[in-house]
Amino acid sequence: MIKFKIREFAVILLLISCLAIQTETFPQATIGSNGLTTIELPEIRSFTCPESDHCHCLNVYPEYEVQCPRYDPHVSMHIKQPDYIKIQCISNNITAIEEIPQMNVGEITSFGLQACPLPIGRSLMSIADKFNVTRIRSLSYNSLGTVNNPLFRRQHFAGFKDLQRLYLTDVSEDELPSDLFDDLQSLTWLTLKSSREYLPKDIFSKLPRLHVIELSMKLREIVDGLFTNQKLVKNLSFWGNRLHNLTKNSFKDVTSVEDLDLGSNEMQTLDPEVFSLLVNLKNLALNGNNFSSLPEGLLANNKELFEFKMLNNRVPIKTLPSGLLSNKPNLNRVLLRSDIASLPENLFTGSSNISFINLEGNQLEKLPAKLLHDQINLQELNLRYNKLAHLDDDLFHGTRALRVVKLSYNQLMNISTNVFKHLDRLVELYLDHNNLHTIGAHAFPPEIETLHLQYNRLTFKSNLIISGYTAVSEDENYTQSLSGLNNLKYLKLEHNLIETLYMDWAINLPKLEELDLSFNHINYLFDGNLQFLQENLRVNLQNNQITLIELRNLELYTQNVTKRSPVKVELGSNPLNCNCVILDLVKLLNDNSKIRNAIEFDVSELMCSRPETLRGKDVTKLDPYSLLCKLDDENTQKKRCPENCDCEVRPIDHAILVNCSNAALTSVPVLPNPKNIGMKHIELDLSNNYIDELPDRTKVIGYNNVSRLFMDHNNLSRLHAVNIPQNIQMMTLNNNNLEWMNETVLRQLNQTNSLEKLYLSENSWKCDCSTIEFLNYVQSQYRKIGDLNKIMCENGEQLSKMTTDDFCPKENTVVILIAVLVALFGVAIAIAALLYLKFSQEIKVWLFAKGWCLWLITEDDLDEDKKYDAFISFSQRDEDLVAEYLVPELESGEYPYKLCIHFRDWIVGDMIADQVMRSVAESRKTIVILSPNFLQSVW
Repeated sequence: MIKFKIREFAVILLLISCLAIQTETFPQATIGSNGLTTIELPEIRSFTCPESDHCHCLNVYPEYEVQCPRYDPHVSMHIKQPDYIKIQCISNNITAIEEIPQMNVGEITSFGLQACPLPIGRSLMSIADKFNVTRIRSLSYNSLGTVNNPLFRRQHFAGFKDLQRLYLTDVSEDELPSDLFDDLQSLTWLTLKSSREYLPKDIFSKLPRLHVIELSMKLREIVDGLFTNQKLVKNLSFWGNRLHNLTKNSFKDVTSVEDLDLGSNEMQTLDPEVFSLLVNLKNLALNGNNFSSLPEGLLANNKELFEFKMLNNRVPIKTLPSGLLSNKPNLNRVLLRSDIASLPENLFTGSSNISFINLEGNQLEKLPAKLLHDQINLQELNLRYNKLAHLDDDLFHGTRALRVVKLSYNQLMNISTNVFKHLDRLVELYLDHNNLHTIGAHAFPPEIETLHLQYNRLTFKSNLIISGYTAVSEDENYTQSLSGLNNLKYLKLEHNLIETLYMDWAINLPKLEELDLSFNHINYLFDGNLQFLQENLRVNLQNNQITLIELRNLELYTQNVTKRSPVKVELGSNPLNCNCVILDLVKLLNDNSKIRNAIEFDVSELMCSRPETLRGKDVTKLDPYSLLCKLDDENTQKKRCPENCDCEVRPIDHAILVNCSNAALTSVPVLPNPKNIGMKHIELDLSNNYIDELPDRTKVIGYNNVSRLFMDHNNLSRLHAVNIPQNIQMMTLNNNNLEWMNETVLRQLNQTNSLEKLYLSENSWKCDCSTIEFLNYVQSQYRKIGDLNKIMCENGEQLSKMTTDDFCPKENTVVILIAVLVALFGVAIAIAALLYLKFSQEIKVWLFAKGWCLWLITEDDLDEDKKYDAFISFSQRDEDLVAEYLVPELESGEYPYKLCIHFRDWIVGDMIADQVMRSVAESRKTIVILSPNFLQSVW
């Protein structure tokens, strides 16, 4: 050893550490009385690559790989000192070994050859000598089926005097020589795998130190004397042979055997005394045979038996012999899986130290009530994959030490209250993949930590089976079956028929870490289900039928939760109805700051299934404004939605959406009152109807609460200020018959501060001097006009591009003024004409009397209203002349006159003077027949 004395040299210490890693040996340090540290370094020996261009050598930690020749290797070597050398021949040519150069490896533990031809006339040690190795303790050879019939002879093992383990695989099918192993007297472990059906009887006679013999061949029998001198054998394996029958003489020379493996043979039965000489037998394996039955008393003398295995028997076994494993004080493990149909009640009687029983994969339909009564130390019982339909209440009466019970993949329908009541230490119970539909109250022990109930028909509804009687739970939100499980950590309930998340799972299972309810029938989740008191809990609700998740009060429930690891709730793959009920969920997904200490939602793969407009939408990408609910449903007694309309509520902004489009309406219907249902405003769609007038906002119920009004494609021709709701935010008036808006309407729109958007296109707007205020409004409020560039005048001009001059050009002002004056003059003339027509006589008389405008007045005008054209005044004596000549002449002809004659036209009885005056007044002219007779007349 090399010694260094140092005080504190970190560099040297680092170097020592590196050397230790490379050599896998570590230095020892001691501190002397003088305070100096003495470090002893071991002598460093390590393999180095051979100095040869013929081979390629690579250090692939922790081993070296050498290939020869370098470019077309015939042999590959893996070297890890001091553990092993593994040689694999790539070519099965005998010269492949000759390619190996001389190397200096030194002491090695294991030396192995794969797919290499055996050296002819030489020992395998001749190959090991190429590496200068010493004291090989383990030798393995495997032809890998590539070497044609490798023939081993005694000389191949010459020089291996220290060899302790020998593994031969795929060796010659020819008979092996009886002296094959005579030079290996230090051998303690022999594994022989070949296709030989027989072995020479004294092939092991010179191997007195053997402890382990593994024979995996095609042996058909064990010849007498095969194990001569084998007094130390502890482990004897005949796995994978063709043995049909064994007798007790087969083992007469190996009575020291403790482990016996007879697996994968062709045995159909056993002699009752076949194991009688193996009094030290501890572990017995009878797997993979053709047993149809076993004899009674088979293991009578094997009192030291610790483990018994009979797995995968190739034919079903109806039953096992009575007391087969009874009275075995050291028996600890039993594994029986061979399609066994029934078990004797006394199978384990008196064997009270069994800790593990595996009866998985049989055909058991029931178990004897006292089968386990003596199993006071049993800790694990596996009964998976059987046909059990019922468990006796006394089955576990004596098994108070049981910690794990596996009853999966059976046909159990119910679990009574008493069946597990004695299992005070039970921590794991597997009841999955049964037909369970009822579980008794308090059926599970309080110490249980893992409970598997998946793949059953459980609902946990009111009806419970309690000791054969039916009981009704007082509260359907609680399950008596799982009450009192204060230590439960894992509860597996997936693939059942459960319809709700029971509250006691959140409250009464304080240590719960995993609750799996996936693939159930839960269709509704609300905040009351999620009042979990546990920490680090994972709740799997994936693949249920959850359509609604209502979390309205979740913040209230969780506001007092102190900082802790939140409960993780997995909600993926549910057919979520994305209506207004899930609004709180969406809000929490966007901002969970208020509940982050209590609950964390995992919504991976959670998509909307309804409504159709949101189908397939990722819930994390939902717009809260798209979450709607029907105002009325089938349970609503008094409908609030107008007839022929569709009404929904949108809680995010407290809106009622009333869709009356395409309803053939001629007037605005009565609307619901938002305040009555906790809403604030209405969005009203009246598009594509025949409405020609909007209502007074003060007279139609609900109309004044409208915030968004869709009136496009109607028949509106006028709009009044009272038609505009008080808090209107948006109004669409496209495709109507509107021509103009008066100043009152425009003033109302200006004063409505809530108005954000107004749509006015597809109307025949007048664009002239009379509507210039409309132009001013549109231009001043252009940000609010949603379709500004589409508003057209009736002449086809785009209104947004027009100016006041376009509406009312300046060069036409004079013409307009003249036109106005002419119009006024015309009006004055019309009035004068009307007055003249009505009072023409009075006017003419008045003018004539004043002497004004006499040129306008004629006698015909003054006499226009006279009754007669002329009054003839004549003497009575001239009557004949008048009557016969004058009157006929004047009252006939082309222009006849209407005459007043006293004897014809006067009223009889009136005064002559009055009648003369009236006749003169009613006649335009007076004709006087001035004859002598007239002059002589008194009148």
